[in-house]
Amino acid sequence: MDCSKLAENGTPELGMEFNSEEDAYKFYNKYAFKMGFSVRKDYLNKDKDGVTTSRRYSCCKEGVKRKYEEHNHELHIAQCAHMMPSQRKVSVAQGFQAEISEDAGLSLKQSHELMGKEAGGMGNVGYTRDDLKRYLRTRRERSLKYGEAEAMCGKHPSTILTDQDHAMAAALSIVMPETFHGLCTFHIRRNFMKHLGNHYKENSDLPYMFGACMYEFEEVEQFNRVWEDGEETQS
Repeated sequence: MDCSKLAENGTPELGMEFNSEEDAYKFYNKYAFKMGFSVRKDYLNKDKDGVTTSRRYSCCKEGVKRKYEEHNHELHIAQCAHMMPSQRKVSVAQGFQAEISEDAGLSLKQSHELMGKEAGGMGNVGYTRDDLKRYLRTRRERSLKYGEAEAMCGKHPSTILTDQDHAMAAALSIVMPETFHGLCTFHIRRNFMKHLGNHYKENSDLPYMFGACMYEFEEVEQFNRVWEDGEETQS
C-alpha cells in the first residue's frame, strides 16, 4: 500500500490499515518529519505464533494515547528535522565511503570529519558519529554471519580466539552462540602485566607460574591445581 495515498493531508487517522508494521512506521515517521518531532518505537505485542498483533509508536519526548495536533514541547525547525533520531540515516553511498575509509586506516573520527567537509559542514551529513559507529559495527556482524560463517559450510567452530574488540565479542555471541570465544595469549599476558604487575618482586616465581599455566598444561585439572597453588603463595 502506498503510504502517501492514505490521507490527503498526510496525517494519521483512526481506522488506517497498512500492509506491514514497517509501512505503518514509515508513514508515521514521515508525518513526524513534517511536524518536527522524532518517533520512538514503544511496546510490541505478538500472539502465540509470533505474529505481531499491535505496535505502539510515540513522540520521542512523550508517549501518546490520543491524537493532538499540538505538542507540549518545542518542535524542531524544518532545517534541523533531518537530524532527529528517527530521521538520521547512513546512506548506501556514505556507508560505502565509511567502509573504504576504515579499510584505509582512517579512524572513525577522521572518517566522519572527512565526510562532513565534503558535505559542506557536519550538519549536512545527515547522521552523527555514533550512527556511523553503529553502521560499521553492524557491517562487521553481517560480514561474520554471511562471510566467515558461510565459508565454514555452516558449521560453527568449537573455539575462536580474537582480541578484546567488544563489537566482535557481541557479534560472536549472536551468530555463533555455541562457540567458545577466547582471547589470544598476547592479550592475556598483557592483561596479566596490567593487573598483576604490582605483585612482581625480586626472585618472585609469579611469572613462571603464570607461564606454566599458559603453555605447559593441557588438562584442566593440572591448570586448576597450579593456579590455586599460585594464589595461595601470593596471598
